[in-house]
Amino acid sequence: MAQWNGPDDDLSLIVGYIDATGQQRSTSLRTTNVNDGIGDICLPSHATIMDVPRDTIVAHIRMATFISKTIAGSAEWKTAFVEQEGSQNFQFAIGTAAVIDIRIIDDIFFDVDIKKKSEQPVKTIRSDHAEMSNYSFTPSTQLKILGGALKIQFPTLEHDYPTKVLTAQERQDVVNYVLGLNPWV
Repeated sequence: MAQWNGPDDDLSLIVGYIDATGQQRSTSLRTTNVNDGIGDICLPSHATIMDVPRDTIVAHIRMATFISKTIAGSAEWKTAFVEQEGSQNFQFAIGTAAVIDIRIIDDIFFDVDIKKKSEQPVKTIRSDHAEMSNYSFTPSTQLKILGGALKIQFPTLEHDYPTKVLTAQERQDVVNYVLGLNPWV
């Protein structure tokens, strides 16, 4: 299931999935909200990493940690994620973003600095080994990265109420794309 919900100033895409117990669940992915300025999908081109929710950033890094088979906080992990010439970056609803630094605070905590590629500002996320290592193959976790997939599929799609709102056709295109995804992968 995928459907749009709410008025243009608080528009969300509700995405349904079946959880591990066979129960129907859903998660809400917001466009830019006029009250707090952050969102998960179809963000305007002027948006920066500051407009991306912390849990979405964590979901991206957590998945990449799992894929890289590194241990969060290790030297190998830091080398794998800190932006280098030709390094891989993260695709968010704002476009490409890169980790520019990781600072180990102590045996538990570290700070991750991330920014939109070639732009300021920098957002710092304080995390720990457990949070970054706790990736699971569940749609509720994986769907947090849907904004980046939509940005690749529809690079010019933006919802920035009141100046620009998604048309009925654009909304349907997003729904059709989402319905074609398999959130268990």
